Amino acid sequence: MRPGGGNPKGSQFERNIACQLSLWISDGKRKDLICRTGGSGGQFTSWLKRGEPMFVPGDLMSIDPLAHQFCSTFAIECKHWKDLGMIRFLLGKGELYEAMLKIKIQAEERNQKWMLIAKQNNRPALVIMPLLIMPSTFVFPVDLLCHQLFGLSIHLFVLDEFLKVVKPKDLLESDAE
Repeated sequence: MRPGGGNPKGSQFERNIACQLSLWISDGKRKDLICRTGGSGGQFTSWLKRGEPMFVPGDLMSIDPLAHQFCSTFAIECKHWKDLGMIRFLLGKGELYEAMLKIKIQAEERNQKWMLIAKQNNRPALVIMPLLIMPSTFVFPVDLLCHQLFGLSIHLFVLDEFLKVVKPKDLLESDAE
């Protein structure tokens, strides 16, 4: 941690993901549709504990109408750690599992779907999200790495592959189980 603030690695990761999602939503035309939330999601937790009106859950929010529907539908949490602790996660333990539960609860408070985007040093970023019922026109390609976890209720994807294959409209038209 740096004095007086959050983790600089995490902050930069959030900015990178905001840019990547902006490019995805805009078909590669704009990288400024999404930004970090004030306090990087911390304000939501503080306001929720006080029982007062809530801010945006998660780490990212829309700053342009083109991303508003996506960010209104999905609460997005971003985590970048030296080690994600995948074995502990798969056992329903550890920081990554706790981060998943946190964004799930926050999203439910706002009647939103959720996604957790997590990265371990020197590894590709992953997307963890609830199992989705995709539109009947969508077929997961065989080469898209997809793992179903926790009683088949959670999907895990490599972020870059996910963004190449899934279109924002596919997610917006989907229903979480």
